[in-house]
Formats: sequence, structure tokens, C-alpha cells
Amino acid sequence: MKRNLRALGDRRGFVLIAVMIVVSMLSYSAYEFTHWISVETETTILQVHEVQARYMAESGVALVEAMAILKARGREVPDPENYADLFGAITIPLTASDALAPAGGSADLKDSGRFTVFSSPATQDESTSMGMSEKLIRYGTEPEAARIHINHWFQTNPAALEAALLLFPNSSKEIVDALLDWLDPDNEPRASGGEWSAYEESEPAVVPRNGPIESIEELLQVRGMPPAILFGEDINRNGILDPNEDDGEKTPPLDNQDGKLDRGWSALLTLWNQENNLDSKGQPRIYLNDPQIGMLYGMLEREFGVDFARFVIAARVIGMPSMLPPPTPTPGGFQFGSVLDLVDANVTGVWENRPVALVSPVSSASADFGKQLEKIFERLTTDPAPIRVGRVDVAAAPKEVLGLLTTLTDEEREKIIKERLPVDMPKEMNSAEATSPSTTPPLKTIAWLMVNQFVSMPSLRSIENSITSASPVVRFQSVGFTEANRVSYRIEVVMDRSALPPQIVSWRRLDRWGAGISLEQLGRGTEEKALPALGESNSELSGP
Repeated sequence: MKRNLRALGDRRGFVLIAVMIVVSMLSYSAYEFTHWISVETETTILQVHEVQARYMAESGVALVEAMAILKARGREVPDPENYADLFGAITIPLTASDALAPAGGSADLKDSGRFTVFSSPATQDESTSMGMSEKLIRYGTEPEAARIHINHWFQTNPAALEAALLLFPNSSKEIVDALLDWLDPDNEPRASGGEWSAYEESEPAVVPRNGPIESIEELLQVRGMPPAILFGEDINRNGILDPNEDDGEKTPPLDNQDGKLDRGWSALLTLWNQENNLDSKGQPRIYLNDPQIGMLYGMLEREFGVDFARFVIAARVIGMPSMLPPPTPTPGGFQFGSVLDLVDANVTGVWENRPVALVSPVSSASADFGKQLEKIFERLTTDPAPIRVGRVDVAAAPKEVLGLLTTLTDEEREKIIKERLPVDMPKEMNSAEATSPSTTPPLKTIAWLMVNQFVSMPSLRSIENSITSASPVVRFQSVGFTEANRVSYRIEVVMDRSALPPQIVSWRRLDRWGAGISLEQLGRGTEEKALPALGESNSELSGP
């Protein structure tokens, strides 16, 4: 009997232990479930914040796109080059009630987000990490034509491309030859280059492209091209000299502490640079070498008057010393090689059995020669192609890119860079320019190069078809964040505004390298800053 009672007690003790174990497991499971729910909730909130920040960044992209649409419709909107109050820390409400609140009204900043659109300064030569870098942020876009379209220039003028590449920072004959061997279609290595045999032992295996590259990052596979050369000191890819990029060996990256940002070769090269052969109002230019000279006469007469039209047609029929020889002996066979052929020109000869002696209406001695030159570059062309690829924006290109223009002297290139209108410092909407209108060069066309005597007429003639002063393709970064947290979302966009709607040709996330600009530049904690009105009304921004 005693043994049975002892056995019963042992069983009761085991049951108690088992119950305690079960209760402990259930408690732990409940704790883990609660913890999992908490983690999932925090993750969901974080994802919501990231989505909100992404929408803020995308709002900046939408603003640049809307401005291009409004401008194409004839609205008075500024060029998106550098306006702090248009692109800096713009507030966007996150709730419907805030959206209905007036600008600067009662909207809670915690329920709103901000976006900033920025790009790298036009020059880094005068920037310093502690001094000017904050001021030299460019609120807005930068022209893609300030970079070299590497595929186009290799196909059309490899010698000019090679001359420019040799001017790049940390360049060498070995790297340039290897890059050109990567692009060319043959398997014959240059003196210091390398073809297939030079990559046989590479890890991982690499095969030269031997054709147009598909991304700038692809150049990392070129022999002798390390990331330090392709991307320079710009470790966070923001195009701005940050303190850690100008402190030598103290913090990454390793830099030379010279007060200037080496952005590497990637900041000088592009795969997207083209423009329509249209004037600043979007109208097709008149093709001076149009074989239908009767139709050409009518267009010129309406645009420039009878005397101008007669002179052009007479030149096409009779010819001038500066014109190309006729491809055929038919009337109108003479070809203009440049619109500058019209300057200070004379036509002397016989037309329909009658003597002809005409003087060009475009005269360098005229008091309004600058306006004449601006108009003929604006409305006339000797290039029949509807789209021009790879032309260099001389109003913004750095000296390394201007190295493409091999017919220019070093003095002419230096003068262009020194004297052209700077766009580094932010401008205010509807404010007067720092420079007076009389000294500001007209930037719609390349006429300002000669009007301001930066280059001679023969020099301008030699580079006319390779340069531009306005590019519809722009590059910029857009950063978005919400006031309630520190989550940011940064993207880099290349946008072609020549089409409607504008086309995004490149879209990359960059927030793995951080916001790229300071919280002050993002506007954290500052007063609400509403988007200024554009065009006739803000409703235009939502147009198709």
C-alpha cells in the first residue's frame, strides 16, 4: 500500500514538472510571438517610411518632368539649372487634410515630407570641404552634354577621344590604350593596350567588349582601371566635396587633401547625350543645303526677308570660295559647310545669263552682328539629321571634355572656361542675375563664343558641328525624406526632355551611400517650404 502511495506521489510530481515545462514553453512561445509581432510592426513602419521617402524623391523627378512639359507648352518657367527655392527642401503633405491646408498654414511638419533636387557644381576648382562645398551645391539639374558620349566619339572621331582621355585625372597611355582596345572591333592590341590575350588569366574571366559599352561601370573591367580612377574621391556619389573626401588618410576614401574633388572618369563620360535639331522654341531649323531650292527660298524669305533669301539661293547656284564643291552640276549643287559661310560673304557670277553681284546681309561690321549671328545659329543648319548625338555643351563642359575639340588652342579652351557665365551659385526665382544683361552671353546658341571673342571664326567653324549651348538631356539626384524619421531615399536620374512626355533613360538608387546632402540642406526641422507656382497655374503641373 505504501509503495502505491509513493508511486502515486512520484507520478503527481512528474505531472507537475511536465505542466511547468508546458507552461514555460507556452509562455516563451507567447513572448516570441509578441516579439515577432513587434519586429514585424517595426519593419512595416520602417517600410512605410521608406515608401514615403521614395515618393518624396519621385516628387522631385516629377517636378523636373512637369517643368519640361510646361516649357514645351510655351509657359514661362525657369530652366532647372540652379534654383534653391524651387528645388531645395520642398515640403509635400502626406495626408489628405494637410494637402488641403494653405502653404505655410497649420499642417503638422511631422505629417509631411521633403524633397531636394540637386546635382554637382559646374566646377570644383574653387570649392573647399569646409568652406564652399555647402554653397556650391547646385539645386537643380546639370547638362549631360557636359560629358563625353564615349560610344559616339569613338565611332566618329577616335583621335579626338584619345586626346581628351589623356587629359583625364590620373590618366596614362596604358589605361587609354586599354580602354580604346576594349571599344574597337578588332583583336589587334595597341602599343600599351590589350585584347583577348591580356584578359585570359583574369579572375573572374573577362572578355573585351570590342564594341559600344553598355554602362560606364563596365569600364572597371578594362585592364588598369581601378575604382579609384573611375570614381575618384567621391565615395558617396553626390558630386560634392565632403569633409571626409578632403582629409587625407584620416577617413575613407584616401584623398590628396587638395581642396578639390576628383570625381573620377565616370563624371566625365556618358552614354546619353543627344538633342533634336530644333531651335529653342522647338521648331525645325531650316536646312541650308535643301535640294529643293524653291521651297528653301520660300522658308528663308518668310524668316529672314527677300535679300537674305536671294543671297542664299544665289550662293547655292553660283557658289562661293568658302563653300563645298557641288556634288552634282545641277543648280543648287553647291553646299554650305557651315552657317558661318554667310558672314561677310559675297556672290559674284552669272545666273540665268545675267550677272550677279550680291553681298551677304550678315556682316561682322554691323552694329547688331551679335543678334544676326544668334539668329542664323538659332534658325539655320547645315546638318540634315533630325537628331544630333554627342555634341559637347561648351557652356558647361570641364577642360577635360573640351579636350575633344582638338582644333582649339589651349588658350581658347582656357578662355572659354574662365569667361563663360558661371552657374555654380544658387539663384532666386524671378530675381535679377548677378551679371548685367550687357555682359551675359546669349546661351541659346554657340554664337556667344565669337560675339565675346572667346574663339576666332576659323576655330568656331572647325568645331561648329561638335558643340552646343543647350542640351535637353539632364542629370540630377533627388532625395526624399519624412519629418517623422531619418529614413531617406536618393535616386540619380538621367532625363531626356526632347520628347513629350520626357523620357527617363537612367534611374539608379544611391541611398546605400546615404542622403548625399546634409539634414540642413534637406530642410529637416525648418519651416514648411511650399513649391512656388509655375506657369499660369499649379494645375498645369498635373497635365499629361
